[in-house]
Amino acid sequence: MNGSYMNEGRDKNYIGIDLDGTLLDVRKRFYSIYSSYHLPLNETILTEKEYWNCKRLGYSERKITTLCHTKTDEKKYINYWFTQIERMEYLSLDTLKHRAKEVLHHLTQKHHLLLVTMRKNKENVIRELENLNINHFFNKIISPTTQKTKAELLTLPPNRKLSAKISAIIGDTEEDIKTAKVIGVKSIAVCDGQRNYVFLNRFSPDVIVLKLEEVIPYV
Repeated sequence: MNGSYMNEGRDKNYIGIDLDGTLLDVRKRFYSIYSSYHLPLNETILTEKEYWNCKRLGYSERKITTLCHTKTDEKKYINYWFTQIERMEYLSLDTLKHRAKEVLHHLTQKHHLLLVTMRKNKENVIRELENLNINHFFNKIISPTTQKTKAELLTLPPNRKLSAKISAIIGDTEEDIKTAKVIGVKSIAVCDGQRNYVFLNRFSPDVIVLKLEEVIPYV
C-alpha cells in the first residue's frame, strides 16, 4: 500500500473529509495526553468533561495551559503534546464515530474520498485506518510536510490541481470551514467533535450538522 494513495479514482469528483473529531472520537486520546503530563507535576487538572468543554469552545492546548496551568512551562507542554499525539499507544484509544462506516460507504457511491489531515506521521495514519478497517474508503491521504494549514495543503503543489476536483470539505473545526472557503467549495461542519455548534457557526459554514450521520443528505 502506498503512503499517499489507496485507491486511484478518475471519474467522480472528490469530497475532502477530516479525521480527528470528524470520523474518530478522540476524546480519550487527547485527555490522556493532557493528564499524563500534568498529573506527575502534582497539579490540579481539569476533569475530562471540563477539558472537553474548553476544547469545544475553541480553546487550544496553549490557551488551556495559559488559563488553567499558570505554573506549567508552556513550551515544554506543547512540545510534549506534539511528540505524543500521534503515537500508536495513544491512537489506540480512538474509536469510530457512530455510523462512520455507513457515512463513508454512502459518500463513496457518488464521490472519491480524500482524507485531509494535519497529522504528520502518515505511516501511523494508515496503520490506524487499517486497524479500524476503513482504509479502503479513501482514494488519497493528504497530510503535511512543511505546510502549516489545510488550505496550504490543498492549494500548493503537489495537490493544487487535485483541489479543483473537490466539491465539499467535511470537518469538525474552524480550519475545515476556512479551507473550504479558500478553495471555493461547500463547507460542511460537524459539531459533535472538537468544536461545538455555537463556535463553528461563527465561521458561517454552508451546512452545519449536529452529528456525522446527518451529512448524508448534503452530499
